[in-house]
Amino acid sequence: MVLYMFISIAAAVTQMAPTYVLSVWTSLPFEKQQSETIWWKLFLVTTVVFIVLSLLRSIVFTVLVLNATTNMHSQMAWKVLRSKIQFFDSNPIGRITARFTKDMMMLDVLFAGITVFVTQGVLRSIIVAITVSATNPFLLIACFLGAGYMYWIMKTAKQSMSDAQKMEQMYQAPINSYL
Repeated sequence: MVLYMFISIAAAVTQMAPTYVLSVWTSLPFEKQQSETIWWKLFLVTTVVFIVLSLLRSIVFTVLVLNATTNMHSQMAWKVLRSKIQFFDSNPIGRITARFTKDMMMLDVLFAGITVFVTQGVLRSIIVAITVSATNPFLLIACFLGAGYMYWIMKTAKQSMSDAQKMEQMYQAPINSYL
């Protein structure tokens, strides 16, 4: 997990590097822009480093998710196999199978993509906030107001989202044993 966070932060920082190189390159006089070849090489290197770090981030995260889903499946199977007989009397095998299927599908399909998207978005937002605040510190006020507003929305919507997920699990299971 530490390796994933380090690579994600490095990828977020290197995502801004080609833009910085281009801004320095274009601020030079026209004759220097055309005569010095270091700038296009530097732009190419920063772009390739960003692509490699992004690919490495995806590979590391895929390995993490595969290990997590394997461990979760093993733990779920162990708990079910070691359950008391009353558990099997009150839960039909279809309900247990449906729950296993849904939980594993959520981890395998949705969790990986959403987590990469959220991690990349949060780190990019932090890097952009740092970059913008370096040019105009008053924009930090807007960043803090926006973060506070997002926290308020998350806090107020949490119960509604939880209730909606409970209803979905109850009525939209692959093997609907509640009706």
